[in-house]
Amino acid sequence: LHFPLRRQRQMCIRDRASPLDVAAAHRLLGNALLRLDKLRKTSSQTGELDGAEEAMRIATGAFERGLHPELWASIHHDQGVVMLVKSEGEPRSMEPLEAAVRCFLQALEVRTGSIPDGTGKADTLALRLSQRAETLAYLAVAQAYLSDFQSVSGESAIATADLALGLSQPQDPGLTWFMAQYAKLRALVKQPSFALKNGKAATPEQASARFLELITTFERTLQNYPTPLADHPGVPSLADVIGIASLMCENRTHSLTKEQLREPSERLVRLLKPFAKDGESPASSAA
Repeated sequence: LHFPLRRQRQMCIRDRASPLDVAAAHRLLGNALLRLDKLRKTSSQTGELDGAEEAMRIATGAFERGLHPELWASIHHDQGVVMLVKSEGEPRSMEPLEAAVRCFLQALEVRTGSIPDGTGKADTLALRLSQRAETLAYLAVAQAYLSDFQSVSGESAIATADLALGLSQPQDPGLTWFMAQYAKLRALVKQPSFALKNGKAATPEQASARFLELITTFERTLQNYPTPLADHPGVPSLADVIGIASLMCENRTHSLTKEQLREPSERLVRLLKPFAKDGESPASSAA
């Protein structure tokens, strides 16, 4: 849809429908435009992402939280995803990520994972827990991206990811598990090399063991990449996941000897080999 037509449709929705109908319709419109933006990957030319942001803004302002808390939370979650996608086109700006964090935190005010009266059915409780885990996972990703900026610590991303992982099923990892694990891994590799929680420096043996643990986490994250959902808004690309390997080596290897690096390097080479381009050595990516 051209932007003027979208604006006209939005005005018609506001004039003829109830507040909840306005919110629900604009939420659907925003998600459709976001999906179209993701498929075309040309938001700067088509304006779909701007349209999605505007639609979600109208949806969030259409009614008060108390009128329908679940819908209110869902709209704020979706608005957070829009801002997370917007941040991809503004890598040097913290504003879209900060906006995404605010939206996810607002959604979590309702998505507590519990049923207010405690009398709901088990499947309702399972749905609430699933929704909470989903929002926590996306929040962790936004926080992990914020940790790319030197003024922001990755500790909050790790803590949020752990909460999401605690609500997911590691034996059957899905999108929520992957998003949380990716966020945690990305935040971990951004931390100072091998700094211990008690502030003491790690021994070379401890550093080598922890580097291997990090590679194990990377391996499982890579193996469980949700390929069918690769074009889903907010989902990191496979290239983003693979790129963690270089960050991991950049931040984690300078205090290790060649002998201590041998096993981790060999494991990384094996992991990256299937993704190496023709004529390119996976060793160069892992080195």
